[in-house]
Amino acid sequence: MKNLRQFPLMLLVFAISLMSLQVVSSIAAEKTYVLSYSPGTLFHQLVRDRTKVVYERAGIQADFIPLPHNRSLLSANNGTVDGDVGRVASVEEKYPDLRRVNVKLMDLNGAVYTIRKDIESYSDDLLTKYRVGAVLGVRWTEKKMKGLNVTTVRDYPALFEMLLQGRVDIALATEASTDEVMRALGDRAANIRKLQPFVFTAPIYHYVNKKNERIIPRLEAALKELVEEGYWESSEEKTYIFYSGTQAPTRKIVEMRLQEAFRRIGKKISVHFTGSAQRALLMANETGDGDALRVADIKKRVPDLTGNLLQIPESIITIQLYVYTKDKDFSVDGWDSLQGYRNGFRVGVKILEKNIPGSRTLLPDSERLFQMLDQGRLDTVSEHGVVADYLIKKLHLTNISKLSPPLVTVPGYSFIHKKHQALLPAITKSLVEMKADGSFDKIGNDVLKQLMAP
Repeated sequence: MKNLRQFPLMLLVFAISLMSLQVVSSIAAEKTYVLSYSPGTLFHQLVRDRTKVVYERAGIQADFIPLPHNRSLLSANNGTVDGDVGRVASVEEKYPDLRRVNVKLMDLNGAVYTIRKDIESYSDDLLTKYRVGAVLGVRWTEKKMKGLNVTTVRDYPALFEMLLQGRVDIALATEASTDEVMRALGDRAANIRKLQPFVFTAPIYHYVNKKNERIIPRLEAALKELVEEGYWESSEEKTYIFYSGTQAPTRKIVEMRLQEAFRRIGKKISVHFTGSAQRALLMANETGDGDALRVADIKKRVPDLTGNLLQIPESIITIQLYVYTKDKDFSVDGWDSLQGYRNGFRVGVKILEKNIPGSRTLLPDSERLFQMLDQGRLDTVSEHGVVADYLIKKLHLTNISKLSPPLVTVPGYSFIHKKHQALLPAITKSLVEMKADGSFDKIGNDVLKQLMAP
């Protein structure tokens, strides 16, 4: 009887032990999955980073190893690794042991890039009319150029060097990878244009080997959650990137005012200096989030470079262009006042390029212009007063006078990419409020005080 009374207790202990064994077995079965990616381009690195987030959300351990482009797929297909981070949807036709996680990670965009001004937009006939360059092993370009003449190189930096040297007329390139190359080229990329429309657009999916298909539902659920939450937008657009070719201290004033305007609506912004006004506009229009400072008529003057940009209606700064001289004193009364003088001004200031008469010296650097003025090699330099006053102090120049009144006064505006059109009312409201509460002027005064301090 005693043993019978103990039976329910023994049964309970057995059940608990069995549950413990199942938990241990489950933990042991949850392995770390090894996923491969092609490290040669920024695009595949971006796909890797997204895949990592998906696995983390799904609660699955994953390690990522770099493999050559084709070997990565082969290794995932034969089970040497557990999966490939991301490929186009047709890949399973050639690699039948791969299984798709059927929620899109991101899009792959392929485009044509050129420095030729006579090529305005993309059409398929460009591929037969012009010399084409591409990166060896990029599948979408190989498919697009099948049966056509193409010059191939090992990587994207080599491709764009070939384009800049005039050895090809157009380059076929993946958008994300090109962005990385353009940043590295800096001012040298100022004349490179991306043509519209895209040559190729395809969704990218994560793939696992068939032996791991049991984790696909968990990955799909995690990816759906991330998309519904707007995770990619909140993580990747956490900081809006505006570009500028404007000189200090104007650039700093504009940047700090934009930062405050964005802060008031819960956003962050960074202004990247390109060293070239044209390059800044190109990057803002094609790959960035906006251009920090332009005059209002920029869209009329260069519509081909501003098609994606929208003017923020409230001005970001007032640009006052003054005439500076040394040992001369004359009255500034319009453009004709400069007739008969050796006049210098900065390249890219279109209103000066259009209107200043007589002898003209144009340089990309105002610092050099003021040195020439100090040396008596120029009679005048026309420049934004904020920039000029800063440079005169920085260079310790004496006897240089600012003539009044300003030669011209124009408001300056920031332009935001149309993909962020929804932000326009809020940013405009922030700038209006900043002007009303005094913070707008305070930012300008604080920047100048700091830069002009002894």
